[in-house]
Amino acid sequence: MGRGRTRRGDCAGSGIRGGIVFCAMPLLPALTAKEVIHALERAGFSFIRQKGSHRIYVKGGTGVTIPYHTRDLRKGTLHKIIRQAKLTSEEFLRLLRS
Repeated sequence: MGRGRTRRGDCAGSGIRGGIVFCAMPLLPALTAKEVIHALERAGFSFIRQKGSHRIYVKGGTGVTIPYHTRDLRKGTLHKIIRQAKLTSEEFLRLLRS
């Protein structure tokens, strides 16, 4: 497959243009809050405070709120955290692997 092209099911939010499936965001694995926090700390975010079960991490002027529970984060919540951190899905996946 060429750049920007993928098989159906390999990514989330894909669309079809001219018979070619385009990927908006790669699929992310099911992650716990702990795993997400480790990735954000690798990106330079630091823990500031906690209110109830939500932890706030900051890097420069960018703040990220992470619900801290024992279960996996929902897909939409994970995408929102990545957007709040001003990262791409690819950058976030690299941080998870490192």
